[in-house]
Amino acid sequence: MKKILAMLSLGVLVAGTSFAQTVAPQPEGRKHRLENRHQKPRADRERKTPEQWAAARTARLDKQLDLSKAQEKKITALFLEQSKEREQLRANRQPGERKDPQLKASRKEAHAKWEAELQKILTKKQYATLEASRKEKRSQQETRGQRKGQDFKGREFRQKQNS
Repeated sequence: MKKILAMLSLGVLVAGTSFAQTVAPQPEGRKHRLENRHQKPRADRERKTPEQWAAARTARLDKQLDLSKAQEKKITALFLEQSKEREQLRANRQPGERKDPQLKASRKEAHAKWEAELQKILTKKQYATLEASRKEKRSQQETRGQRKGQDFKGREFRQKQNS
């Protein structure tokens, strides 16, 4: 009796593991989600030039805020200046320098300057729309982190930690 029960349980285990190995077929032309992940390592990807980066960011803002031609020119110039400064900082960066408090303060200062310039260029309504979309993106990131079972440690969390 014990031999029969042992053989039966062994047969169930073998059958269960064999069914666990089958993979559901993917629809035609669709890759598995893990195949799309990180197609190119970061080091292999080509970095956009400051001009490309500024043009892409301006186009995104134009689509979102319906900018005038004069605003587009000013914002493109602002983003171009910003990206060139970032490229210069990136080129001069030393290993381990990322957490340097002085560098962090200078980056915050530069960000505040660019934000003030952007606020001067945009109308109040456009800037309010931009701030609302930024706030929405932050909340989406927060909920995305919570869905994964993690606590979102965004800007508010870091500000509490630094205080």
